[in-house]
Amino acid sequence: MSINTAGMLSFYSCLFLMMFIPFCDSKNTTPLKCSLVCILYSVTEYLLPKAYTPLMISFPWWVYFVFHTLAKEGIQILAIKSILKTDWMVSVIHSCVLSVHIYSAQIIFDLLAYGLFPKLHESHLAVVLIWMASTLIMAFWYRKFNRDLSRVAENDKKYYLLIAVSVDVFQYRLCAAYENTLDNTLGIFSLIVPLLITTVLKKNILEEHYSIEQGRLHALDHMAKSELTALNQYETVLTKTRHELINHMNVIRGYSESGEKDKLNGYINEIIKNAAVDPVLQYSDNVYINTIIKYLKSIHPTVNINVDTTIGSDCPADPLDLGMIVLCLCESSFSTLPANSTACLTIRQIENMIIIAESAEDIRIKDILTETDYSMLEEVLKKYHGSLNFNVRKPGDIAVLLTCD
Repeated sequence: MSINTAGMLSFYSCLFLMMFIPFCDSKNTTPLKCSLVCILYSVTEYLLPKAYTPLMISFPWWVYFVFHTLAKEGIQILAIKSILKTDWMVSVIHSCVLSVHIYSAQIIFDLLAYGLFPKLHESHLAVVLIWMASTLIMAFWYRKFNRDLSRVAENDKKYYLLIAVSVDVFQYRLCAAYENTLDNTLGIFSLIVPLLITTVLKKNILEEHYSIEQGRLHALDHMAKSELTALNQYETVLTKTRHELINHMNVIRGYSESGEKDKLNGYINEIIKNAAVDPVLQYSDNVYINTIIKYLKSIHPTVNINVDTTIGSDCPADPLDLGMIVLCLCESSFSTLPANSTACLTIRQIENMIIIAESAEDIRIKDILTETDYSMLEEVLKKYHGSLNFNVRKPGDIAVLLTCD
């Protein structure tokens, strides 16, 4: 077996490892399916250039470069999407950042085999070991970072995509330049690129996750306070009712012992007539939804909040998640409404489907929600394969659809 054959086999084996190592434990794909996808990915990477390269010879170099880059990234995107089951934007970001690490593994190999230790490339075993070592280093480094890419907020995906594509192209050109010049300084410098991009992106994503968690804790704190208020209200009502009941029983017993039947009947009729309605309103059979609505009404007393709920205590969704959605939709928007304005909140349960919608007078809810609101909504939607919809019933409204399987 020639050195070229050994190098080719090790290269495409390393492509398999570069895809398999970061994604082998994906919750959406079994190891067997991941292995099959990675094998198909490596084989396609080998066969596709052989098919289109003869057709591209007559074109300028930049046409071949663009076509080759798009074809390569397209294969990776399809492989990553089939493994992770993410949306297309997240798969594209994964593919671009993964390409940076693949090129960096190639530069590590060239740096060792041709630059620092030029005699190593004459040994078949050295070629394979260097390729494997280079791939494992970059694959495990990418593995430390790749999980966070799927949690990028929706509004930031285009921003990260632009960075990833720019670095992808930059790293590709650096790799080609280094192969032509074998400049060790250039090779070492180009290895810094994936480290920097990984560190910077991870720092930004971690900061974003911190803001999301802060918002989640803020919402949970509101829910806890409103629950405590509701419990205090129930306790006050129960205490008052108990005292009134004891007083009524004493009066009824007095009339009964004295034989004043007419006064007894009149007193009982008066109780029935003046019976107080329970001051603690019940908007639905779900205690968490009731608590959140009471909290919103208490902190926004000048807003007329019309509530339409048909959700029961047997709702399959986590009540904390439901409360989180209502808070994310309403808290920011209600605070911007002028006094005496009207807002509508609808919460409906239709079998295993849950619809939570909000609308307000002359307000586009989509433009009012904060980045933290959207990020928290996205976290909950992922759990229930949900969707965020706009302008469903009227212009400016927003609706969340959850599926509880």
